[in-house]
Amino acid sequence: MTEQMNDSEAMPATKGLKRPALAALIPGTKYDPKTFEVSAASDPEAPTVVFNIRGTIFETYRSNLYRKNLSNLSNEEFLTQFYRVTPNDYFFDRDPSLFSSVLEYQRTGVLHIPVNVCGKVARQELEFWGIDESRIEKCCWSTFDSWNSTYDALKQLEEAQTRTFNQYTEKKIAEMKFGRFRAAIWNFLSNPRSSHGAKIYSTITITFIILSVISFIVVTHPCCRVKGDRDFFGILHLNKTSEREFTSMPHPAFILIDLICLIFFTCDLIIKYFSYPNRRRFLFNALNLVDIASLVPDYVAIFISTTLEATKANEVMHYVNVLALFRSLRIFRLVRYVPGLWILLYTFKASIWDLLLMNGFMMVGMIVFATLIYHAEDDNFTNIPIGLWWALVTMTTVGYGDMFPSNFFGYIIGSVCAITGVLMVAFTVPIIVNNFLMYYTYYTHIQSKQELERRMARIHKRDDNIEKNENVDVEKNEDVDVEKNEDVDVERNEDDNVEKIEKDDK
Repeated sequence: MTEQMNDSEAMPATKGLKRPALAALIPGTKYDPKTFEVSAASDPEAPTVVFNIRGTIFETYRSNLYRKNLSNLSNEEFLTQFYRVTPNDYFFDRDPSLFSSVLEYQRTGVLHIPVNVCGKVARQELEFWGIDESRIEKCCWSTFDSWNSTYDALKQLEEAQTRTFNQYTEKKIAEMKFGRFRAAIWNFLSNPRSSHGAKIYSTITITFIILSVISFIVVTHPCCRVKGDRDFFGILHLNKTSEREFTSMPHPAFILIDLICLIFFTCDLIIKYFSYPNRRRFLFNALNLVDIASLVPDYVAIFISTTLEATKANEVMHYVNVLALFRSLRIFRLVRYVPGLWILLYTFKASIWDLLLMNGFMMVGMIVFATLIYHAEDDNFTNIPIGLWWALVTMTTVGYGDMFPSNFFGYIIGSVCAITGVLMVAFTVPIIVNNFLMYYTYYTHIQSKQELERRMARIHKRDDNIEKNENVDVEKNEDVDVEKNEDVDVERNEDDNVEKIEKDDK
């Protein structure tokens, strides 16, 4: 048997040769995938070394540790720190499933990662054993990179959620004047989950947002307007979108609703500004800029009506009405109170490169098919820019019908254009959808975790109060017992004195 092993050592493992394949099964065998050489251990009685990895025993030839300096297993100084004399082994409180891969890498030079090991855990274990993660084989790299990419993405989501909603930390509270009070005000206004009062306030805020948006929409309908040359704040309200026999203005009820909403949102914004930990950063926050922009049209209208004459005000208001478009941004205030909306916006932000890739695909397709349809349809498509519009509408499967091919070659180009558009969208949209589902699932997990922490904090606080009350009761009982004992002693002393006096009298 020993002669066969020696004969098979360093023999090329070509197809049809069975002896190298059988030799590879012998303990201590090393296989080189580059040269197809199988080298077996010449001495089966060679010394071995034992590793105890959290109770799991691994035993290998000591010679495997010194063939190549691939990991910390080749570092005698490192191993000495974990050596135990009595069992004569090396004990490591590490993950045994991954150590098997580390030991195999030390023996063969090929690193594979188990599928059931989390990427973060695998990275920590590889760092401990002194192995660079770039050594992972390409067959396992996709899974490993997917784990770590997901972890990094969720970590960024948690940081963004903290920056957006949880502005206060214990350190900031300690550094600020009236830190506790300002933090309580901010959480009350911006964090619906902080208390029951904050939930009620968030419900009121959502109601005002919905009323404001509905008012902004319905005042453009004739049934919600009143006729006559009536003005508000000295301004004659004219509707330039259509010709009317009479001038009209919004119904006074909607004007009153807008005024109440304006006061509410203004007070809310001012209080948030003074309770914000960093007021300079507050002015450059995206959500706060949206709040400010939605208030600008109303205050500009009030300023013009109070400073200009009626005729000049009417002329200026024709241009100022364009600012009313910013009032529609008020709907984005719901981001603070509807988690799904914030996750959707964050998904677009985090998937910006995927969106750019999709737009790049669409742009290439638009240029190609616009050029083809321009040359195939001389009568209907007079220039390539019009062909770009047709290609965009066709690739997105909208199909307005304003432009369409009319000959055989145009039909072929239109069909290929539509199929190409469907494929381009199908390749990129699922990536964004998966990102949204991943972010939303983890966000709900964060909310549940925070809710559990708040519940546990309330339970601990209640238990502390119960213990304090019990201690107070015990102290009171002890005081009562002491008083009773003192009274008993006094009575006994009095009885003794009375007995002595009676004896003396006798």
